[in-house]
Amino acid sequence: MNRVGLLLARFLEKPLSHPPPFDAVDPALLHACLRPGDVLLGFTTSGNSANVLEAMRAARERGMRVFGLLGRDGGEALVLCDRSVVVPARDAGRVQEVHIKVVHALIELIERELHPENYSG
Repeated sequence: MNRVGLLLARFLEKPLSHPPPFDAVDPALLHACLRPGDVLLGFTTSGNSANVLEAMRAARERGMRVFGLLGRDGGEALVLCDRSVVVPARDAGRVQEVHIKVVHALIELIERELHPENYSG
């Protein structure tokens, strides 16, 4: 979980906007955080965001599994993903709405796995 926190902290150092105000992921931070066996979950409404593609390539080089929440036709990111959910819409807002639903479902699945006592009965 610390690695996720580091990447999030790096992202939040910049003013929040869409698209993000940087073209590349900090390579040193990225390589320090990625470990074989980890999973990278990349989000891109176009499938072609340079920073997401860079992170996906780095993750694959490190032996990680790559999952993608993608938009449009999946773009360049599609071939970098082991598994993906592609929202076939051109409107970024619509793609993000579906991505949010998928993330909520994933969080619940993880919670159920880690804390089944909260879901019994």
